[in-house]
Amino acid sequence: MSVRSVGERIAYYRSVARPRMTQQQLADAACVALGTIRKIERGERGVSTDTLEAIADALHVDPGH
Repeated sequence: MSVRSVGERIAYYRSVARPRMTQQQLADAACVALGTIRKIERGERGVSTDTLEAIADALHVDPGH
């Protein structure tokens, strides 16, 4: 899985979450910096396992998705 596809998936799940989440709301829910969320979604940085799990938990999705 490429860095870009992970970011695209996060952006997708964030946009279809019920209710939809802004990047700021996701950052707050996952206890991650807003800039980190932005960079991950743009494919400018990778994502650690811990951060991915926190984001997935905030989005209520399996980290494997």
